[in-house]
Amino acid sequence: MATVSFSHRDFRTTHRPLEWTPRILGAQPQVFMRRETATLESIIKTGSRNILLCGEGMGLPDGFDRAASKADVKVEPIAGGHTLILSRQMQIYVRWARDWFGADVGADVEASRTAWAELLELLKLHTKTNDGRWLMPLPSPAMTGVAFFRTYMPTDMIFARLTPEQRTIIMSSWKDRWHTYAPDQHRDEIFKTTGTLPDCWYFDHSHFYRTVGISISLPEGEIEEQIGGDFRIFKPGWYLVSARVPDDWKHVALVASNGEWVRTPGQSFEAWVAEPEARLLFNYKDTWRPVIKRQLRFALNGGSDRQGLRTAIEIIAAIEDAGKTIPGIRYACRAILHHAIGKLHPGYRPVKEDIHEDDDARLDAAEAAGAKVWRNQKKPAYWTAEYPNTREDRTRDEAPQISAHLWSEARRRMAVAMLSVPFDDIIGVFSDAIFTTRPHDFPSHGNDPAFNRKGYRQGPVKAPKNTKELRAMFAEISA
Repeated sequence: MATVSFSHRDFRTTHRPLEWTPRILGAQPQVFMRRETATLESIIKTGSRNILLCGEGMGLPDGFDRAASKADVKVEPIAGGHTLILSRQMQIYVRWARDWFGADVGADVEASRTAWAELLELLKLHTKTNDGRWLMPLPSPAMTGVAFFRTYMPTDMIFARLTPEQRTIIMSSWKDRWHTYAPDQHRDEIFKTTGTLPDCWYFDHSHFYRTVGISISLPEGEIEEQIGGDFRIFKPGWYLVSARVPDDWKHVALVASNGEWVRTPGQSFEAWVAEPEARLLFNYKDTWRPVIKRQLRFALNGGSDRQGLRTAIEIIAAIEDAGKTIPGIRYACRAILHHAIGKLHPGYRPVKEDIHEDDDARLDAAEAAGAKVWRNQKKPAYWTAEYPNTREDRTRDEAPQISAHLWSEARRRMAVAMLSVPFDDIIGVFSDAIFTTRPHDFPSHGNDPAFNRKGYRQGPVKAPKNTKELRAMFAEISA
């Protein structure tokens, strides 16, 4: 099987001034502008290739596309922003300050500029080497996080390129864009959808990914497939298990099967489960009766015990702790880490084709290949088949098994926290947040409490009908 080593490059430098990183001669890398008043002309006049728009909204200002079209400037979307293509040699990247520093700080130009200056100082303090080099922030939190990984991860770490089948097993879907056995990145469930709630308490995991990334091993090395076998605790891997929900089960699901959380009493199921969540399932082996049918193991001692992300994550954590009194720094550090982990997990776009309704052979072949097929409303005589993109990883910075394994550990911790309180007290879970009708002390990881109270709303509170309303409640209480 093909393997790929992480693309290493030390991003620390001595050649960039403290105040800015020149992308073009004499220009600041990050120019902060108010979104509502930004124009194509004012952006070009800055001479900078990196613009951060500040304000409450997202997206380019009204009328911007029309002005760009008149000036023969192409506007193309990128992750977290847009690219303005003035010519082959000149491109400007427009992003949002709130992605760096959160909605409050990101709404204000001066607050964002201050947070950026403080972030520069903290990076210089915590990444500086004996020869005076230090790591500058790149234009986005994700790019900065990947720079951390490239700089500090061991240079000899080897990761397997996933086959199409392994991709389906390991990788989470992004907005249902392809079929996968894996659950979504975050656990997003609601348990109370009718009536009123006596109160609403909101708790979030205080140091979610910085503790997750330090505490577990990485799925490093080539993948070895095995029929059956034993469960290997704390050794990264994926297991195809069959199990049955106990008849008297009255709590949250332990694992997901085909993207659905399984908790109906008496329900039998089969699921591919990463080691962290399989570990939770096997903690209940006397009642859930899990049986391993297949497994994917990693050749390098069952996973890397060198803690490849530890150094980078510890430095990011140190910067967060040092800047905890500075508005925007805590958000920036979390964004750097969270987006960097997500950057390792590529978001593939499915391939679509239209098939005539009389072409039975092609329709059968499409369904056999795992394509989603539906009637094309614009072309009534055709069906549209959407295939998962099975292209081979070409970039050396994609290691979806890392992000998927970390997300599994994160979901396991959320499940453990919910299992520690009565089910009737849980309203729902969203990402790293748990909503309850009463206050609770959740289990800790190490010396610090794992969950902190972030918000409270006195009842009676109307129960959210769906996850959209739950997210609205999340935003309101955390504001």
